[in-house]
Amino acid sequence: MRPLALAALLLAATVLPAAEPDAWTYPVTRQGQPAAGVKVGLSALALTGPDDLKAGESVFATSDERGEVRFPKPGRGALARLLARDNGGHGGYGTLYDDNRYPPTLELLDNTELTGRVLDDAGKPVPGLTLKPVALGPESFADRGNRPTVNADTPDWFWKDFPPKLAADGSFTLSGVPAGHSVAVRFEAPGFGAGRFWVLPGSPAAVALRKAGAVRVTFDAPAGAKPGALRVRATRSATPDWLE
Repeated sequence: MRPLALAALLLAATVLPAAEPDAWTYPVTRQGQPAAGVKVGLSALALTGPDDLKAGESVFATSDERGEVRFPKPGRGALARLLARDNGGHGGYGTLYDDNRYPPTLELLDNTELTGRVLDDAGKPVPGLTLKPVALGPESFADRGNRPTVNADTPDWFWKDFPPKLAADGSFTLSGVPAGHSVAVRFEAPGFGAGRFWVLPGSPAAVALRKAGAVRVTFDAPAGAKPGALRVRATRSATPDWLE
């Protein structure tokens, strides 16, 4: 999740005191009613770079008869993401920061399906292609400058009962997607490398992959100068088909 999105989220957070000083609590609801027996995974978030938030390993708890889930609180200033699935597969997510929760309740949403097709630049299916959903985003990027935005990174367990379906012609279906959300999909294929693209509600995604290449960067220094500590980071802007 980008820092700007995180800052907006924290400003919008509703301050609700935890029931226990050393614990985080979060109400889990389905259609506005308390949802008991829901598996919830919590991952602590740490800022690892100017643009990167890294999620730790998930720890799990189950919502009680009042629909509340509790986790030990690491300390002041702690930030964490929660993801949930009930027995019917309905999913949702929320964010905790100190005693703030956003949104105020973790609502389990109806599931939808997103579809698309991945081909090479000649319009043929890509041999050995694998797909894996890795994040949830907003329904549209229009109010975010048409820049892909991560609302919640999704660990493997969130999609365990909803593996992507990939056909021989390159068409695919993503099921178990919480309504009103886009999905970031990681792809990998021999000769094409790895990357990710976004699938948005409303129209099937059309993704064209090109063969992987290489970039060589050379640095020149004055004669006799010792090279300093250099760090190079390559980024790729999103294309109209949301390929990153």
